[in-house]
Amino acid sequence: MLDLDDFKTFNDTNGHVAGDALLTELADAWRAQLRRGDVLARVGGDEFALLMPGTALSDAARVLERLQGAYPAGWSTGAVRWAGEETLDALLERADQQLYEHKDRRKSVPQRR
Repeated sequence: MLDLDDFKTFNDTNGHVAGDALLTELADAWRAQLRRGDVLARVGGDEFALLMPGTALSDAARVLERLQGAYPAGWSTGAVRWAGEETLDALLERADQQLYEHKDRRKSVPQRR
């Protein structure tokens, strides 16, 4: 799961048209960094799911690093590996939990300016 940080503030400040343009630019920049077979899908608001079939978490981390360099926006991730038996809802729930833990860690670390 990928979630744009502070998107509501951006939308409130710049308007929904600018917010939609930001999401489109971001998704295009990310797609350009993905490998054949990876799937990026917007699941709502400023949240995206990225499916990387047959990918170890360590390899997924390298892909996420490429995505971070592809567009100058802050965003958080929740990376999990499918257990093979769980439902899609359970998988997304685990990824969402990881995402919010990542957001909490980012908030507690002072950001460089």
